[in-house]
Amino acid sequence: MPVFGTQMFGSGGVSSYEISKSCIFDDAGSVVLTRTQVASPTNEKIWTFSCWIKRCNLNLANSGKLFGGYDASSGAQEQLDFSDGASNAADTLCLYAHNAGASGVDNNLITNAVFRDVATWYHLVVIKDTTQGTAANREKLYVNGVQQTFTGTSFPSEDFATGRINLGSKAQYLCTWQNTNANYDGYMAEAHFIDGTARVVGDFGETDSNGVWVPKEYTEGSYGNNGFYLDFADSGDLGDDESGNGNDFTETNLAAADQSTDTPTNNHCTWNSNFPNDSNIVLTEGNRNFSHTGGDQRSTIGTMFPRTGKWYFEVKIVSIGGSGPVGLVGIGQADVISQFDPGDNRHDKTGISLGYRLGDGQTYFNSSVASFGDSLTTNDILGIAWDADNGKCYFAKNNTWQNSGDPTSGATGTGAFSTTLSSDGRAGGWGPTASNEASDVYAGRFAEAEWSYSPPTGYKAFCT
Repeated sequence: MPVFGTQMFGSGGVSSYEISKSCIFDDAGSVVLTRTQVASPTNEKIWTFSCWIKRCNLNLANSGKLFGGYDASSGAQEQLDFSDGASNAADTLCLYAHNAGASGVDNNLITNAVFRDVATWYHLVVIKDTTQGTAANREKLYVNGVQQTFTGTSFPSEDFATGRINLGSKAQYLCTWQNTNANYDGYMAEAHFIDGTARVVGDFGETDSNGVWVPKEYTEGSYGNNGFYLDFADSGDLGDDESGNGNDFTETNLAAADQSTDTPTNNHCTWNSNFPNDSNIVLTEGNRNFSHTGGDQRSTIGTMFPRTGKWYFEVKIVSIGGSGPVGLVGIGQADVISQFDPGDNRHDKTGISLGYRLGDGQTYFNSSVASFGDSLTTNDILGIAWDADNGKCYFAKNNTWQNSGDPTSGATGTGAFSTTLSSDGRAGGWGPTASNEASDVYAGRFAEAEWSYSPPTGYKAFCT
């Protein structure tokens, strides 16, 4: 059973270059990140764009724009975006440019590959040089160091210099579009734009000793007149250009809370928008907030399932109206856990999951309930400590461990949930899960920077 966008700990490489911050873009937030390009770019025919992204919402009504330029007077435009499936296969990447109106299309390249993983980061590099005599050399797209192939061969025309991404005095957009109806939903980190030079993909990333594509510090010199570098490190100025050019972006509806420590070198767990496939589920704020629009109970799972070690995460109750449980599910059981609610045979499933029922403080396991601790209400914090080495799970209300729990008690499991989670999912790892009623909103906090309380000694965040 494939669960798209799920990571099990214990694999992957270690990068020597650390990226400390990223920016969260919420497609429903009417975000605008834009700038007016300089009057005289270094060379309008040649540019390079590199960024890291981690996708969240894949079901966009419009294509998710990642980078583009637009001329309001003529309607001419150029962009890198995800397809929404209306005219191209959903979740393909598209490179598109035209002068004015549909009849002016200069190039339209759609990847053969699709990109639907919401658990990991993608590295994108676009290299454009229309002075090249061979059409296929005029625009290239790399994902995680691999050059992509395209449906069709609509490459830019030779010496084409009227694309809008690198054109004097025209609007440029990042993770948004000029009318905010095609916003990208997800994270972005380390965005470089180099005007006038066709760089190589190895200037921005490299393969580590485990065969994993990882970030590399860009040290190759000038960004050109129109270039920029956004590292999103200043929470009060997320559009700040660090290239030395001062080509800052103006932010609308972006705030300090949109800065994140979830990066390509410290990937965080989030709720998984690929599972279950339920259009009623609403994940926002970088797939950390979980609610739904249906009148029935819905569930979600996380993107990380550790096999060993000691792990901690929190869930803040933004609003509550029922007894939805929050806890753990085995990855091997995730195909049969879509909702879990004891006493309602529409939701009882044969798979194994463990939850702390927020409305009454009971634990729920394998269709059985038992008294355990206190109920929670709005603004309370549920802490979950998962000792995968000993198969023990502990729950805390506002930093008070319920049932007199001691997460550091090891195999003894003092105050842990009574059943040792040693099978039915542990072979593949156990990870976060939550189930809520229609009015419930839960905010998952999987990273240390987001926690309200310190974890028990020896416990780590659900991140890489």
